[in-house]
Amino acid sequence: MNLQQIFDAGVAGVLAQGGYSYNDANGGCFYRGPHGCKCALGHSIRDEDYDPSLEGRRPRLRNQLAPLLGAETAEDCTILRDFQSIHDACARRGEPLSEFKARCRDFAETHGLNTDVLA
Repeated sequence: MNLQQIFDAGVAGVLAQGGYSYNDANGGCFYRGPHGCKCALGHSIRDEDYDPSLEGRRPRLRNQLAPLLGAETAEDCTILRDFQSIHDACARRGEPLSEFKARCRDFAETHGLNTDVLA
């Protein structure tokens, strides 16, 4: 997947599920969380590739998550972590989805992505 596809899947997925993949009990975000929710990057991990051992990991070249998301360089991983951080920060602060969308719009503009998914 390329960055545009990951962005579109993540934004559309979080908006469609009506919120974040977050557990109030431990204050953590999840690729696959309670009630079937997924985080912004979790929507780009195929079900057959998902493994609970991915939880708590961030995309890095030396772990199994990076290739699942198509990250080939350290820069790719940094960009994916930045996208993941938008979801996680909004979830932890209990921000409305309108704030998630605003932050995603800024991220898209920074990286030259199409924002149609935010309409």
